[in-house]
Amino acid sequence: MPGHPGGLAPAPPRGPAGAVVPVRRGVPAPGPCPVVTGQQPAWKAVSGGRLTPAAGAVHAARGVAMGAAEALPGISGGTIALVVGVYQRLVGSIHAAARAVLGLVRARPREARAAADDIHFDLMIPLLAAMLPTVLVGFAVFGDLLARYEAPFRAVLFGLVLASLWLPWRQIGARKAAHVVVAAGGAVAAFVLTGLPLVAAGEPALWLVALAAAAALSAWILPGVSGSYLLLVLGVYDAMGPAVRSADWAFLGVFAGGGLVGLGAFSTLLSYLLTRHHDMTMALLTGLLLGALRALWPWQGDGGALLRPEMADLVLLLPLFAAGLAGVIALTMLGDRLARRRPAGETAGQ
Repeated sequence: MPGHPGGLAPAPPRGPAGAVVPVRRGVPAPGPCPVVTGQQPAWKAVSGGRLTPAAGAVHAARGVAMGAAEALPGISGGTIALVVGVYQRLVGSIHAAARAVLGLVRARPREARAAADDIHFDLMIPLLAAMLPTVLVGFAVFGDLLARYEAPFRAVLFGLVLASLWLPWRQIGARKAAHVVVAAGGAVAAFVLTGLPLVAAGEPALWLVALAAAAALSAWILPGVSGSYLLLVLGVYDAMGPAVRSADWAFLGVFAGGGLVGLGAFSTLLSYLLTRHHDMTMALLTGLLLGALRALWPWQGDGGALLRPEMADLVLLLPLFAAGLAGVIALTMLGDRLARRRPAGETAGQ
């Protein structure tokens, strides 16, 4: 070719995946761009976005819903995170925050800064700002409401979780028999866990408070396993309301410390599973949601025994069940519609 030694033109520039990158005259070839690989967590493709007032309000509403769910025995904040489409970004951000704290503890500021870059601050700031007060208010008031309106509460939540089963299952790429087996195992585990006898209410020891907090906050990011229900099982839930109302800082401090340690450790495991074994993890989450329906069955006797409904109860509670079902379907359709409007790549962290 004229103008080139040997008559050959230089090879066109190529991107990281080998694709030819078009170059316009007078415009330099673009540099390498980030590529999401099978070994890279999806949330690392987009480490954050612009926090607009509208987006902040949406994330705050998600935080309120997650906080209310976490304060209610029988439903997990992780379930709501799946429903509203922020689950993987949430887990990735928590894992990144844990790595950042670990870097600071080890006096490695560069590691801490690199980890902090992976936190979705545009999501986490409004979500946590709305969620944390909602959890505290929920612990203070939900106990009395549950005692008065237990069956209606359970009916709504049963419909909500039942409709949520499709959310993790649809994220499995090619469904196989192994996914069904894993989902069945998760369902059995959650069914057994939610049927454990409750510990008698009383003043729990602080070591038990720390242990229960670690388990409860780990369950916060695990759909299908209610952190509040674990607090009930361990005999700590009934002490939460009085501790919040009386500002028992010793109790609350131990609870916060134990919870943060458990959350950081469990988020590391969960982020690894989502990165390396995504489809199997989603199958497990589906099973956990299915098994957790036992805790939400509206008709329960002493010791959590499952009862058959009476016709009069069905007439009253079926509309509430349908409302929970319809609410998740509407939220899912809205989330899908919003996802289609986002630029390519921004949905990777969903």
